[in-house]
Amino acid sequence: MLGKSVSGHPIVCSQNYNHHLAAIYTQFLARPIAPTYQNNISKQTKRLGNALQFFPMSARDGFFKRDPVTCAREMIGCELVWNGSGGVIVETEAYSVRNDEACHTFTRPSSRGFVKRMPAGAAYVYLNYGVHWLLNFLVKGGSENGFVLIRALEPTCGIQEMTLRRNGTTLKNLCSGPGKLTRALGIDGAFHGRDFLSDPTVALHLPSAAPDIQACRRIGITRSADFPWRFVAASSRFLSVPADRQR
Repeated sequence: MLGKSVSGHPIVCSQNYNHHLAAIYTQFLARPIAPTYQNNISKQTKRLGNALQFFPMSARDGFFKRDPVTCAREMIGCELVWNGSGGVIVETEAYSVRNDEACHTFTRPSSRGFVKRMPAGAAYVYLNYGVHWLLNFLVKGGSENGFVLIRALEPTCGIQEMTLRRNGTTLKNLCSGPGKLTRALGIDGAFHGRDFLSDPTVALHLPSAAPDIQACRRIGITRSADFPWRFVAASSRFLSVPADRQR
């Protein structure tokens, strides 16, 4: 029968195999963080079959229906592909609607309205200080709601096009920051509110092994600044700021 991948494209698989994929993904989420980080997620997942390169439908619906801290941590090591360009997520930050003064919902009624009316997985894109567009995903339906900010990627595909968008910068500097990666991927305010889970141009690829993740304080904020809600791939050289240094 025909099933669907997280990108919305049909895949051919049996009902039992689809359930099997969901079980594999559930086991991945339950695994403890291991000291292993693989650089090229796309090549590694091929050995498990093309269908495993995307979240199974039954698993993806719950991925963003958890608390933002858990979701931000679990996104490290996944590969985000946006309209043919993308990379492995190596840095994220979590923001909660509850007791987090750095979250937009603390001061912006429009953000609180966004959380209420939009589905889990919706893109929350805003202009930071009138300069850089920042990409967040809405996390909703778990123990608490919030957002996950994508802070840095290790480029894996569409590198030539991303480099042109960034005016010829180096590979290391291509997506090493939240404003850099949105420019490289061609993301702006027009994508605000887009439903990630039903967008055929966006996909999130599973890692084949749990990465070595380090938690540290979020950067570039003054409120609730001590929360250790920034997550990074510990061995990555593509971070916006090294994990042992605050900005």
